[in-house]
Amino acid sequence: MSKKNSSSPSPKLPGFNARVKKVTAAHKAFLNRPNPVDRDWENGVFERFQHPVLTAHHVPLAWRYDFNPQTNPHFMERMGVGGAYNPGAFLWKGKPHLVARVEGADRKSFFAIAASKDGVSKFKFWDEPCDIPEIAGETNLYDMRVVFHEDGWIYGIFCAESKDPQAAPGDLSSAIAQAGIVRTKDFRQWERLPNLKTPSSQQRNVVLHPEWVNGQYAFYTRPMDGFIDVGSGGGIGWTLLKDIAKGRTGKETIWDYPQKVDSRHSGFSWIGFRSQSGRCSRLKNGGGAGCRRLRSIRTWPAWRGNDLGSYGGRCARS
Repeated sequence: MSKKNSSSPSPKLPGFNARVKKVTAAHKAFLNRPNPVDRDWENGVFERFQHPVLTAHHVPLAWRYDFNPQTNPHFMERMGVGGAYNPGAFLWKGKPHLVARVEGADRKSFFAIAASKDGVSKFKFWDEPCDIPEIAGETNLYDMRVVFHEDGWIYGIFCAESKDPQAAPGDLSSAIAQAGIVRTKDFRQWERLPNLKTPSSQQRNVVLHPEWVNGQYAFYTRPMDGFIDVGSGGGIGWTLLKDIAKGRTGKETIWDYPQKVDSRHSGFSWIGFRSQSGRCSRLKNGGGAGCRRLRSIRTWPAWRGNDLGSYGGRCARS
């Protein structure tokens, strides 16, 4: 499935050549379509754009199709992709980037980075997915959040999922969720660090604070009783870590308790950021019906806020 094959199909298979040309042209047009503001939607705070900025259709054809006419004479998609969503956003070399969770038809995910000039249109994936080292026993990795820490490293915090040894035979809904950690200098070479070890049995949606707090690494956490529990053991937490190479934190303090909602996929997390006024603020990501809708359509809508700093919140720094 090389680009060389995709650009020079065999002249002896006109049907194959015609389909490659048609699919390639349609994909190019899709990637280059404009994404104007949706004038029929407004709330005075955000602008919403007409098209999702990243979807399964953005995934390169060479990742999904076999361009060999001998093994794929009808040019059918071989490696199906169900969605590209839950991305972590970052600015790199003057361009907005997204490191997305790309989920295959087998429901297993990998990370891939897409870039855009304006952050709302014409996102294109890098030539290759991220090569993330795995820890023995892991079955899935997803939902990375990128943080440029003042220690000089770029960190990616994500959910590392492994099989629950206590799950009953045939139980595909039980798992152990932990916060995986990688770091990089260039988004090409990734160093895997130990998973975050907190007082809680499971973690999801963990975010690293970009600055030192009392000389330690600081994490916003989302402790859970179980893999899909949203009961009393959950909430939004805060914990400090002395040595990120060891991963064991100190006490975990719960700051905010979520309301009980009827959804197995409800997610809550905080993202710390500094506004233009210099205040350290936070955004809280909620779950419920809106979360289910985003997950069902497997897209990431484009939003642009006028004044996120006005939403404020208490500063996480001491």
